[in-house]
Amino acid sequence: MNVREATEKDIPAIVNLLKLSLGELLMPKSKQFWSWKHQENPFGPSPVLVMEDQEKLVGVRALMQWRWRYQGNIWRALRAVDTATHPDYQNKGIFKKLTLAMVERCASEGYHFIFNTPNARSKPGYLKMGWQEVGKLSVRINPVLHPLYWLKPTNDLQIKEEHKHWTREKLSSWVDQLSLPSLHTSYSSTFLLWRYARSPVAEYGWISDRDQELLVIFRLKITRKRRELRLVEILSPTPKVEKRSFLWVLHQLKKAYRPQFVSWSGLWECPKPAVALISNKIGPLVTKRDLSINRNIFDTINFNHWTPSLGDLELF
Repeated sequence: MNVREATEKDIPAIVNLLKLSLGELLMPKSKQFWSWKHQENPFGPSPVLVMEDQEKLVGVRALMQWRWRYQGNIWRALRAVDTATHPDYQNKGIFKKLTLAMVERCASEGYHFIFNTPNARSKPGYLKMGWQEVGKLSVRINPVLHPLYWLKPTNDLQIKEEHKHWTREKLSSWVDQLSLPSLHTSYSSTFLLWRYARSPVAEYGWISDRDQELLVIFRLKITRKRRELRLVEILSPTPKVEKRSFLWVLHQLKKAYRPQFVSWSGLWECPKPAVALISNKIGPLVTKRDLSINRNIFDTINFNHWTPSLGDLELF
């Protein structure tokens, strides 16, 4: 068996391997989805390695490019995402061989670190290959106590038209004002349009407050048969979000969609509604693997200087 870089001609076989190995219950597998995720990403195309056995594709490992910004510096990162092994070739070390080959390649190309949100099954394998636990993202949950919201059917998940008018000019004006003191995604209008407006697997909407002090990107999701309003991005010119702005946006979204729960990352400095819980149980666990990073400049061992959003760590 040999390892090589994937080419565009491999995409149909890669998609078929992902379907065969992982199924499509959690995420649909298609050439369109693969192209959006791994070729159209504004941070750059994904490094992808495949393993062949006599020209038969038996393994794939893809890392999605990501850029984080901190104190004016850009960190070239990779997110460990799609990996699959043919069912007939399980327990032959293919996942490990492909992953370590990718680590060696990406370290030589100057990437700073790899991060991901492994599940309980895959985490031990990553830790054995040098990954470290960074922390578990705290999630703030606001249960909505209005009784009518709980009576509303939970199968209507359509984003209203007024929340789908994405424009590059509008997003650019928000990105240009951002000033965040911690490690955060290197936002641009191009990134936000790619990540949210053109996502082929989920529908997102956006809303700003009356004074244009806050931009919130959101999605609707059924979680355990309950309607959840998930605030995936909370963007403001200042690190501390104004209480009146945030609560006004929250009120508008609750009135429009009648969610039973509202969730957002507890790491953002957002004011708390009257009822809010902070949970470390449902947020994703983040692990990372250093490649070439100067620890004297920045330490990514924990979340002390790192504020990913829910949108950054969503599975997609």
